Order: sequence, then structure tokens, then C-alpha cells
Amino acid sequence: MKRPLALVWLALASAHASEGVYLITDHGAKGDNAFDNSPILNALISGFGPEGGTILVPVGDFRLQSPVVVKNHVTIRGVNYGQRSHVDPTPPGVFGPAGGSKLILGAGVAAGLLLPAGGPAATGITIRDLAISGSDSAVPQVGIDLDRANEFTRISGVNCVSLRTGIHLREATKATVERCWVAECSSSLRIEGGAECLVADNSFGGQPGRATCDLDAQDRLLFTGNNVFPDGHTGLRLTASSACNISHNTFTGWYTGMVQIEGNMNLFAHNTLSAVRNGVSWPADPLGRDGFFGFVRLGGNDNVLESCTLYSWQPEGDCRIHCASGERNVFRNLDIGALGSKRKIFVNGELTSWTRITHSGVAAEIDLSGSPTARVTYDP
Repeated sequence: MKRPLALVWLALASAHASEGVYLITDHGAKGDNAFDNSPILNALISGFGPEGGTILVPVGDFRLQSPVVVKNHVTIRGVNYGQRSHVDPTPPGVFGPAGGSKLILGAGVAAGLLLPAGGPAATGITIRDLAISGSDSAVPQVGIDLDRANEFTRISGVNCVSLRTGIHLREATKATVERCWVAECSSSLRIEGGAECLVADNSFGGQPGRATCDLDAQDRLLFTGNNVFPDGHTGLRLTASSACNISHNTFTGWYTGMVQIEGNMNLFAHNTLSAVRNGVSWPADPLGRDGFFGFVRLGGNDNVLESCTLYSWQPEGDCRIHCASGERNVFRNLDIGALGSKRKIFVNGELTSWTRITHSGVAAEIDLSGSPTARVTYDP
């Protein structure tokens, strides 16, 4: 004989509570996209001791009218993130995208899950298996905003849509962002400062007004297995960073400046890049960057760009890869195809020195702009 569903839920709730897992609907939360659930979630988290605890969000549309403030060793998890995109059909009467465990930021709410600025570094925050959606385009809403130093943060299986910024981390050490789908946001991911972070196996999409993935002052970041797609004005912007590994990703965009790397001793390897036309022609750049800017732009010292494939439908004379500044930068084993260009690789002769280019095209495709120290080994 089957047990009634209500009894099953009560048994699960009792088991969850005994394990330090708190099902929010047992404490008065409502997934009707109307009730304000923020006070309930904040009260539960405030009651956690130093060992932390877990907030469980079931399937439903749980509206937040103020940020949910997280702290050390708090886990917020859902059952699943449901349907991902507003582009997909949504059933009648359901706040799109449909299904899953969903937190919805109400009008005027600046952040969904918040670690406020100030105070000591936080540790052990986990957010996974749920969706976060904005609802107010007039406010720069952020889905996950960890606005002070944090370590061992894990964000996994999260879907963010309709936000100014999907995920924002400040001074993150050993943070992990994995298996997320963050799109239909102005900017998908911002990490400001930090070391040894892992960003892996995500899908990121942005809007023309901002960079899709904006990573600043990173040390030993690993960015791998990600799909970065239109239409942010820049797909990946890595600035003031060192010893980072950007590998085995797919980048697609229809603006110059898709990938920008500035720093020292960074590796950009085994990536596939496509410069595609949005419609019939190559579109005007939202930042006014001209054809010399480069679909990939590199600056700094001792960086390596190798074993990548770039398919470009940029205008014929436009720069594909631009070495803008720095010393001892290395380009090797690059396949740059589709439309031709006399500047598949362009080296700024005034601001660079000792650039090395190996097996990445023929003489007619590489412009050293008079650099006296650049060295090139052409394809045989």
C-alpha cells in the first residue's frame, strides 16, 4: 500500500531536520511567486551555529523581497534548476523559465544571495541545483553576490537569468563555479581578486553592454571546459592576472575583442574560437573598437597562446590576434581559418619586444609592424 504523499513529505522533512537540512516550506515558505520568503530564509540562516546548515528549496517560484544573507558553512540547494531559458516555451500560469527550485528577486531587490561587504573572510559557502531569476530591469540585480573575501566557495548546477550580473565573487580563494548555465544576463560572471579558483564546464552568455566573463586580479585561475556564447561585447576579459590557465573552452562572438588577456605568464591553449556574423554582415562594435583591435587581444609578459583554432568571418583586413604590448609573448601552432587577412596575427612593433610566433601562418598573414626583435617560424 502506498503512503499518502503528505505523509511522505512529513517523513522527509523530519529526516531533513535531524540531519541539519531545513526544507523551507516546513517553515512557512511559499513557492507561489507572490509571498515574501526572505524573512523565513534569513531567520533559518541566522539560527545556524558555527557548524552551519543546509537550506533546501523545493520545486516552486520563491520570491525574495530582500537579500538572503549567507554566512560560513551555509548550503543553499534546490532539487533541480528546471527549464533554463526564457527563449524556451513556458507553460501557462508559470513564471518563466518554468520548473525547478527557483528564487525570484522582487522589484528593487539588488541581490538574491548576499555575503555583505566588510567583516572577516567567509568560508565553506555552497549554492547548488537551483535557479535564480531577476524581475526588475531598472535595478542592477545580482543573483549571487559574495561581496567580501571568501574561501572554498562552491557554486554548482545554478541557472541565472534576467539579471544584471549572474554570479559575483570578490577576493575568492579556491572557489569553484561548475556546471552552471548563466545567460540572458548583462554579465554572467565577475570575479574580482583571488587565487586558485576553478571555473569549469559552464555555459555563459551575456549582453552587448557588458563583458560576459569579467575576471580581474586572478592568480592561478583555471578556466576550462566552458562554452561562452553571444552576445556580450567581450566574452572573456582577464585583467591584471598571472599564471592562469584558460584551456579547452569554446568561444563564439560577433564583435572584435571576444577574448582579452592582460597580465603575465598566462596560458591560453586548446580553445576553439568562432568570429561569426550576426546576420548578413559583421556588426558594428558596441564599444567602437575598430578592425585592428583583434578578436583575441593579448598584453603583458611571458604569455603563451598555443594550439588553438580560430574560425573568423570578420572583414578580410581585420586583425584576428593582436599582440598589443609586453615582452617574450609566444604564439605557436595556431590554426586561423575562414576568411583571409593580412593581419591574422598583428604585433605592435612599438610596445612589444621578443615576440615569438611559430607555425601559425605564412608571411603574408602576419604583420610585425616593424618590430626589430620579433621572431617568426612560418608554416613549412
